[in-house]
Amino acid sequence: IKTPIYSKAILVTGDGDFLCLAEYLISNSRLEKILVPNKMKCAQTLQKLNLIAPHIIDYLELKKDKLRYK
Repeated sequence: IKTPIYSKAILVTGDGDFLCLAEYLISNSRLEKILVPNKMKCAQTLQKLNLIAPHIIDYLELKKDKLRYK
């Protein structure tokens, strides 16, 4: 059995093209978060992942205060 070189993955995307990758990582308990840069442009298919794994998606625009350089 090959040991993975990572424990968890974080995807930064709002594109629905990565849905199959996200589903694969969720099914193998390897997806930590999906960080979406713009909530208004997030693909509907990607938002449906919250049904499979609640709280898996975070929107970067809502985290501006935490990410801001001080």
